[in-house]
Amino acid sequence: MTDSTLINKLSQGIQEVGFSGILKKIFAKLIYRRRTLVLLELGLSKPRKKYKDSSLWQSRQLSEADLPACRTHFEQHIEVYKKLLTLGKTGYASFCTKTGDVIAILWFSNTDYDDVHHYQYNFKVKPHQTFQFAAEVCKPFRNKHVSVDLCHTAWNEWQEKGMTTNYCTVEATNIPSLRIQFHLGFEEMGEVLYMHQLFNMRWFQSEKYSKNRYDDFNKHKQRQKRDR
Repeated sequence: MTDSTLINKLSQGIQEVGFSGILKKIFAKLIYRRRTLVLLELGLSKPRKKYKDSSLWQSRQLSEADLPACRTHFEQHIEVYKKLLTLGKTGYASFCTKTGDVIAILWFSNTDYDDVHHYQYNFKVKPHQTFQFAAEVCKPFRNKHVSVDLCHTAWNEWQEKGMTTNYCTVEATNIPSLRIQFHLGFEEMGEVLYMHQLFNMRWFQSEKYSKNRYDDFNKHKQRQKRDR
């Protein structure tokens, strides 16, 4: 980026949000920021909406022998996937029936998960509980129900293995993901996790709460209020 381009962008930013706004953005991006992780839980015995089976993909547990099938859409993540499998984490994948490529992937841990790749936090997992910590769908198959099919495949297998609950975290600013998880049946656990970052230092703070804070993004709860 040239000096003139940088000056033009800075001038445009000052016109849009003012000088104080620019300082706030710089402070939030480079000096201190706080992210809020909402803890959500799903009872695995909870009834689920059934979707019509698709002939476009098949979903099952991922093995190390399947990693070459990740090259087309998830090549940049293959080494991480291999390490996760080595650590005993469980991946589920949807395979395109025409090409054999992995088109969607979902990761779980049924023991404490030390997240060294993203949040750098050790998520605790209770007995009979699983932690759902990563998911991705390739662009050509987004906005289809492949992610739902993959979730149901995984949840059914975990339930058969004796697990009773599954939990995940979603950043409070990620409204689309919150809506999706609520649509899938997740409920608030009444706890948020604050991730503070000052320069390169990180620390976490947990907060309990008694009432649902995110009902505005939960269509099920909105429908219940309207029916009362």
